[in-house]
Amino acid sequence: MFLYNVLLNILFLPLICLVFIFSIFNLRLRRTLFPRIGLNRLKRFKRKPVWFHCSSLGEFNAVKNIVSLLKSRYNEIFITTLTDTGLKAASEFLGKENVTILPLDFNFLIRNFIKKLDPKVLVIEETEVWPNLIFQAGKGNIPVIYTNCIISPKSFALYNTFRSIFRRVLEQIHIFFIQNKRTGDFLKRLGVSSGKIRYVGNIKFDLKLILNQSPNSIKNDLHLDKKAKILTAGSTRKGEERILLKAFLKLKEKYGNLKLVIVPRHLNRVPEIRDILRSYKIKYKLYGKIKDDYDVLLINKMGVLLDMYLISDIAFIGGTMVPIGGHNPIEAAYCKKPMISGGSIANNREAFEKIINNKGGFLVHNEAELINRIDHLLKNPGIMKKTGENAYKVIKENQGASKKIVQFILKDIS
Repeated sequence: MFLYNVLLNILFLPLICLVFIFSIFNLRLRRTLFPRIGLNRLKRFKRKPVWFHCSSLGEFNAVKNIVSLLKSRYNEIFITTLTDTGLKAASEFLGKENVTILPLDFNFLIRNFIKKLDPKVLVIEETEVWPNLIFQAGKGNIPVIYTNCIISPKSFALYNTFRSIFRRVLEQIHIFFIQNKRTGDFLKRLGVSSGKIRYVGNIKFDLKLILNQSPNSIKNDLHLDKKAKILTAGSTRKGEERILLKAFLKLKEKYGNLKLVIVPRHLNRVPEIRDILRSYKIKYKLYGKIKDDYDVLLINKMGVLLDMYLISDIAFIGGTMVPIGGHNPIEAAYCKKPMISGGSIANNREAFEKIINNKGGFLVHNEAELINRIDHLLKNPGIMKKTGENAYKVIKENQGASKKIVQFILKDIS
């Protein structure tokens, strides 16, 4: 920790100067600049709050059910995040005064932040390891709980390389609620005692779908015919759109009513994807700007992926046909959609394998396999429906982790 902080403190002024410079050209960074350098306005709570840290929108969505269950028993809750999208979603859910951006991981910034917030407990979602955040919380006798903890082989190799730093950090953590048994093995190899490791399952399975509109209403808003067959590609990454478009154009020759919905993982890629669509001379529309017919709908708005899965017939999970590790397949399964993914699934391996082993989805490894699998589902509606039902069954059978974690937190703060 000493060397880590010496290095960080040496870099403090140059790094702050760079942050200021980048914020001039980056509106998203400019909006969150002051809290990142420790100038946070923190609410005064009547009781010590339960503090949740969720690095981004995905982590906040995962932990949202825990927060909802906890609120009915302990209303003093505070959330930090690292992204503006996570900040926006958490603010809408919990109120602006209960949410902020976490300061950069300098010991004096984090120590001052913790002193002002004075939390009862710190709950960290998934694999965020900020040494000063955890170490300063531990020094302040604040229990640190990891929820949905998962460690990939790549992350383990990094932690093991800097074992002297991470061992002291991991010692400060009160309990690890892990996603899978492999993570538990990695933690033990890093020196964590088995008594601190608990397997309760994946809290992402505890997703609850809140319908603001019916599927038919959504289709009407998007000018989609009720008979249209819809393939939704969720959280796509660079390199996947071309594969999908080639497959789509081939299938479109056989299924004239087929539509493709592309939901990029990062909205700043929308202009790039528009250029790709134009190069293929495909009739496309942007979400919210639909006046006539189209073949491809390109989503340029956050928070509508569930709606798109809901109206689709087949779901493709992004980040799987390129070496990213795969994004969350649980939302598509919850919407009872047959899932197709590429072979890169390391980031959500357990969820993918549960769904695929229960015949709720399929792995493909190239464009030809993708075309064949979609074609097989489209010409066999019964199989398509049964596959979606199998995927949903996996979700229902694996729910309950959130309740177990909330019970533990309540016991810990009582």
